[in-house]
Parts: sequence; C-alpha cells; structure tokens
Amino acid sequence: MSDYSHQFSHSDFVRLPFDIQCDVSVFSTEEQEKLRKYGSWLHALMQGHAAPTSQAQKAFVQCCHGKKSAETEFEILWVKYRLQVMFERVQRMEKTLADGRDYADIRKEYARLARMGHAGARAWMEKEGPWVNSGSGPMRGGLISHAYDRDSTNTLARRVHGSFGSKYGPGQGPADDPNPIE
Repeated sequence: MSDYSHQFSHSDFVRLPFDIQCDVSVFSTEEQEKLRKYGSWLHALMQGHAAPTSQAQKAFVQCCHGKKSAETEFEILWVKYRLQVMFERVQRMEKTLADGRDYADIRKEYARLARMGHAGARAWMEKEGPWVNSGSGPMRGGLISHAYDRDSTNTLARRVHGSFGSKYGPGQGPADDPNPIE
C-alpha cells in the first residue's frame, strides 16, 4: 500500500481524469468512456494506492497481478487495456531496437503477449512463422514454431475483444455507478 492511500478515497480516484496511453481505436466508444472515467481508479487499485474494499475489488487486484483470469467487465477491459499498452511498447522496441534488445527479445515479448490473448501479437507470430535458431544466443539450437498455444489464447481473446457478459444490460453501463466494482 502506498503512502497516498490515506489521502484519497475511491471516489477521489474516480474523479481524476485518465489519459489513455495507447491507440484508442482498439476500444469501442463505451470502453473508451469507461477507461476515461474509471481508469485512474482502476490503476490506483492495481498499484495499491487504493485499498480494495469488496470481494470484487480484491478479485480485480488478483487479476491485475496474474493470480486469476479476467472474468468481470472491468477485469476484461483492464486486461485489454494493459495488453494494448504492452503491445505498443513492443512495437516501439521492434522499430528502434535502440534499447539494446535484439530480435529474440522482441519475438519473446510478442509470444508472451500472444499467450495472453492479444490479437495483434498473435497475428505477428503467425506472420513471422517458425524460427530455427542457428544454435547460438539465448535460444540455443531449438525450433521455435509458434511460441504460444492458439487454443489456450482463444478463450481469453474472445473475452478481451468483447464476447462477455455484464451486470449491465445492452446499451447500459456504470455511468451512474460511483463504485462499479462491488
């Protein structure tokens, strides 16, 4: 828990504007609105700046730290957001390679994101195809086909990209709910 937790309430974090740090075109208008409205609060929960006060908030924190899979609307949205931020970071690494990383590191990051369900990373892995290493370097002498399991990522990918249920009906959302994670 940070030293800031005693200074801010959950509603204070909800009122803070959130600057989406990735390409917003991958999110629906509703998802963008939720991120802008609740992103600071979700980030505060994830970082420990706001203590979870309910089972759902505790589950959200566990999801953020990889201790459970995303199930609720907010967990799925936050996972989608974090994956997109990481994906764009790897894309920047690939373009510049200025941070001293080599191609194997970039491939490893894309594979990790593909395993987590990011559609763009999965497409990148499929485009790159199998990679046979010459026997030197960090992946000595092995055949790296697709460094992720397509079947295991499909369920998460469907969840992250919109095929999930919600406590709200069609066209409804948590706009008037001051504490949407109960």
